[in-house]
Amino acid sequence: MMKRYIILTIFFSILGVSAISQNVLFSDDAENAYEIPRKGRNRAAFGHLYTGYRVAPAYFSSEENQVWNGEYFVGRRAKYALTRHYAMGWELEYLHTAVSWDMQVLMGSAEKSVSEKHRYVSHALLASYYNRITFGKVGDNIGKFLDVGVYGAWNFSKKSVVSGEAGDGQSYETTKKSPGYDDDFFYGVKARLGIHRIAVTADYRLVTPDFTSAPSVDIYMPEFTVGLEFSLYKPKM
Repeated sequence: MMKRYIILTIFFSILGVSAISQNVLFSDDAENAYEIPRKGRNRAAFGHLYTGYRVAPAYFSSEENQVWNGEYFVGRRAKYALTRHYAMGWELEYLHTAVSWDMQVLMGSAEKSVSEKHRYVSHALLASYYNRITFGKVGDNIGKFLDVGVYGAWNFSKKSVVSGEAGDGQSYETTKKSPGYDDDFFYGVKARLGIHRIAVTADYRLVTPDFTSAPSVDIYMPEFTVGLEFSLYKPKM
């Protein structure tokens, strides 16, 4: 009988120690899941510069448009971590958009066809708000992350340029500032999937310039662009 009591006492003691150990382990895991690093790029507040380029997949199958029509951007990003794997932040960005295309135009009474080069360029300031989710281990490096956000932008400068060669062999170029077929303000949504310094970025513009309202112009600004982004910060913090 005494032997049975000893065995039961040892058994329940082991269960108690195991339960306490599991409780401490779960507590540590829960704390680590929400604990925000005090240093490094995943600390509570971190900001850096970034730059990148996006192109429009819709142009890849077009014969009239240049494949590398797209958007160059550079900006400043701030991130504020709320938990170890969730953060939110804002961006201020300069956006340069360039679109070019070729057109065949009839010249003179002989209806001679000549090639014209059309180019549209705009410069915009963009402000955005985003949410970030990080995956895997979170340490001194940013690691794997997904950003989803919204933005609004102001086209503070825009122009269209038409160049070609007249029937007499003389070249010409016409520039029009602030063309009426573009929007002064536009907005959209964007997303990024990245690791450390490099990210694949996608932009869906909800308001696009209406090129079809311009005489003899059959062109459009794509709603969807995709490209690469590079974060600029010191290798070690």
